[in-house]
Amino acid sequence: MPTYAEWVSTAAFGLATVSLGWQVARSRWDQPRLTVSGAWSLESGLDRYGDPTSDPDTWVLDVNMSNIGERAVTVTEVYWQLESPASGVNRLTSSRVSGPVPRRLEPHDHEAWQIRLDLHGTLWNGRRARPAATIIRRHGFIQRRHGAEPETPVYGPWFRLSDPRQSV
Repeated sequence: MPTYAEWVSTAAFGLATVSLGWQVARSRWDQPRLTVSGAWSLESGLDRYGDPTSDPDTWVLDVNMSNIGERAVTVTEVYWQLESPASGVNRLTSSRVSGPVPRRLEPHDHEAWQIRLDLHGTLWNGRRARPAATIIRRHGFIQRRHGAEPETPVYGPWFRLSDPRQSV
């Protein structure tokens, strides 16, 4: 017949196993879950009469990010990826980004950025592009014992860019 000590040790082992299983499951659920979306538009270098101005065509690229998870993340960079037939996938970024970067996104937080690029509109016509961001998952800018936290890219859906002036 088992002794009292054996019953207690068996119960402790069972509780420890349940606790470990709960911690593993909770760590999987307790991750940041990010949604990235975007929109694009073209501001023409024309005045209200349709005459060319000295301002070039400006692509306006919006990046919207929501953290619907239970952990905070730090967004270190926002950009768009542009698929080019000649050079593959290129990163489009600019120093002209509205909104704070880096930005800490707490759980259930949202931020929107706008990137403005002075490029001729027809150069991008028909190409695929998508919004993207680079994040740090854990402790922001605090370094771990063996170096900095790894940065992870996150992506939104692909879009087909078109020059709105050509569809008129």
